[in-house]
Order: sequence, then C-alpha cells, then structure tokens
Amino acid sequence: MSNPAEVVEGEPEYRLYWGDLHCQTFFSDGLRCPEELYVFARDEGMLDVFGLADHDYGLTPAQWRYFVEVTNAFYRPGEFVTIVGYEWTSNRYGHRNLHFPGDWGPLLRCTDEDGHTLEGIREWARRHGALLIPHHSANAVMGCDWDYGWDPETERLVEIYSIWGNSERPAREGNPRPIRVTGGEREGQHVLDALDLGYRFGFVGGGDTHDGRPGDELHTLQREPEAYKDLWRQGIMGVWARSLTRRGIWEALWARRVYATTNVRLLLWTTVCGAPMGSEIRWSGPRRGTVRAAGEVPISRVEVVRNRKTIAEVRPEEEIISWTWEDAFEGPAYYYVRITQGDGEMAWSSPVWVTSG
Repeated sequence: MSNPAEVVEGEPEYRLYWGDLHCQTFFSDGLRCPEELYVFARDEGMLDVFGLADHDYGLTPAQWRYFVEVTNAFYRPGEFVTIVGYEWTSNRYGHRNLHFPGDWGPLLRCTDEDGHTLEGIREWARRHGALLIPHHSANAVMGCDWDYGWDPETERLVEIYSIWGNSERPAREGNPRPIRVTGGEREGQHVLDALDLGYRFGFVGGGDTHDGRPGDELHTLQREPEAYKDLWRQGIMGVWARSLTRRGIWEALWARRVYATTNVRLLLWTTVCGAPMGSEIRWSGPRRGTVRAAGEVPISRVEVVRNRKTIAEVRPEEEIISWTWEDAFEGPAYYYVRITQGDGEMAWSSPVWVTSG
C-alpha cells in the first residue's frame, strides 16, 4: 500500500513531498537525540523533509553548533532534505519556529537581550533570510496575540495544526479538534482572525511531537499520563516543490505552495483563477477555482472558504475528486480549501489572495 499518487504525462513542474519541521529532542523536552530523530523521520516516518525545533532558551552555543552539524550531515539532495532551525519560545508574544534557508543560522534566544521582543526576533529573521512560523496560535497561554502585528517578509507561514489541535477557527464555528490543553483556546487568536486582519499566511502542519516519532506518533494510543488524552494526532505538511533540495523546498515554502494535514498523506492541489495555493493575484470578472484531491479513504466533504465563510462545497464520498467552482464576488478576498475525509482526518490548502484587477 502506498500514499495516494497522481500519474501525469511528461515531467511535472512540481512534485509533492511530505515534511515536518517541528520536533523536540531530549536537549529540551522531547525524547531521543538529534541523530535518532533524523533517522526515524527518514526511515520510519517516511518524511522527505524534516527539521528540529528545540526550545531556544535551553540551548548553549556549543549545542547549537552540534545541532547544525547533525542537520547538515543528514542532508541528501534528491533523497532527504533537512532544515536548520529552532523554536523561539516566548509565552508573552507566542511561540514561533525560526528556519534558515542554508546550512547555517545563528542562535538568538528569547532570553537574550536582543531576542526577548517580537520585533527583535523579526529583525533577526529578516537579517538572515529566515522564516518565522507561529504555532498553536489559539492557545490561551502560549498562543499569539495578533494585535502585535505581522511581518510579511518573514511570517509567510503559520502552523495551523499540530498535536495541540487545530488553530484554524473556534470550536463554536465548527472546529472538530480545538486546543484542549494548557487553558484551551482563546477567542481572537485563531488563524482566521489573522487572515481577517489582512495577514497573509500559508498553512503548514507540524508535529510539535515530543515522543521521538516524527511522522508516526504513538501518543494518541496512550492513556497515561492524563495529559495525552487531550492531545491530537500530529500534523504534517505537503510541499509542492520543483526539486527535493534545500533550494527547491525553500522556494516552495517561501511561495506558500504548501498545505497542512492531520498526518494523512492526502494529495491536494488547488488553484484560484489559475494561480496555485499561496499566490497573490489581481483578477477581473468571475473567479473560478479547481480542486484535485486523492484521499487515503473516501473524501466526505470539500469546502471552499472565502473570507471566513464556506461559499461552496461538495460531498463526493469518493477517494479521488476533481472539482471546479465559481464565485461572482468582486471584493478583496482570500480563498482556501478545507477537506474532511470519511474517517475525520483533514487537510487545508494555503490561501490564494485576490484583489480586483
């Protein structure tokens, strides 16, 4: 048995790769050492792209150099892409993972004089061409207050789903996997709240796993300790990239040509007015979008979300779908696709932003 796949004529412009950039080692609060995690992600989690995200405040300069060396040692172009990064762990401003495009990136901790403010870490990311990815934004204690603003240069992605749950929208708006730990969720901190403010985030899924099994978590089968009962499956991201290299994966991440799933390998490709997920376009006239998807089990619901509201949907009850929708709306809008499989597992495409041409 394999992941859902699509057969096309000729060489495709993009290929689909699976990744997770959010996993902790025993150097902070996880299990296993960095080498073990890279081996597991590659050989047992069957991931194409992987990166560590240990908490910054516990890392010494020597440990950070070691993390970078291990990350680079496991990089194999065309086979396995590793990304240098760590987690900036500010409870005041919200946790954000910092990822670097190449084989090195300097450590700036939330406890350092220049790194304890949000603007400080944003400036650090801009200086080094890094991506700064917020996660579990809806959490009441460790989430993100969107009133602190948004940096379009570095904050191009948001981790919409992880073991914490789904930060897309509140439970009262239909979220089946809201955050239940550490105070639960807080209104106004969901990803849709950020999009409504004009923040242009693409969507990734991440693990935030601590059990040493990236891509293949087991904590959902545990009943002890009690806290595990309130966690969900890990998330992963689908990446549509031109090549399985750091350059190719980074270009796809930067372009937001990515999507999130609840650790299912659901194939998903979406366009709006011919532009792929993550695009910003100008368009006059009716807006037409396409959805191609192949699920691990039959797909029960496909929704097109425009400016927070579902404007079109189908309920195919089939494993493979190809669907076109149309919208006559002429104002500025973001569009994305939310998919639910028959087993309850989900996927979210990154949005496309449209303004009138």
